Amino acid sequence: MTRFEKVLITGASSGIGAALAQACARPGAVLHLSGRDEGRLASVAEACRARGATALARTIDVRDAGVMAAWIEGAGRLDAVIANAGISSGADEDWLAAPDRIRAIVETNITGVLNTALPALRVMTAQTPGADGWRGRIGVVASIAAFVPAPGAAAYCASKAAADTWTVATARSARARGIALSSVCPGFVGSAMTPAISSGCRA
Repeated sequence: MTRFEKVLITGASSGIGAALAQACARPGAVLHLSGRDEGRLASVAEACRARGATALARTIDVRDAGVMAAWIEGAGRLDAVIANAGISSGADEDWLAAPDRIRAIVETNITGVLNTALPALRVMTAQTPGADGWRGRIGVVASIAAFVPAPGAAAYCASKAAADTWTVATARSARARGIALSSVCPGFVGSAMTPAISSGCRA
């Protein structure tokens, strides 16, 4: 398994992002972690430091393109970037009662991915290749929901489908620049973002 020294993760305050941060934490690793919940993010960063890593935490909304670009471009060399931040609406997504929530899901899960991946692609294109020949790796966390248009979760499924399709379609040009761009589609994961219900299909 490749061990990355410099890693940037969005949505690192809970769930998959928090687990990935701690999995990457070890002596010598530098982790750039972002999330919207300052308290939870601080706890994850502290857990990473306890494992010997340098953990730099920033409270950021991935929908803010300018702040995201400045953060990523200011991080220095990056071996891996994980565009993990995402939101859902739980078990019921009522488009009539909560249209703003649906827009927030789409903006976070699609625009947030672009606000992470595009600056990362620019940064990595300018990096010298590592010992493995790659300039860097970018993982976009989509979901198995990208392939399952589940009733009650239309915006979530659509946003994850868009994230997966964009990533897969862009991967070839990224590879030509020495960057491995991958879509990650996990199954259901119970976390603070999603109620742990067996009928859910969110990740």
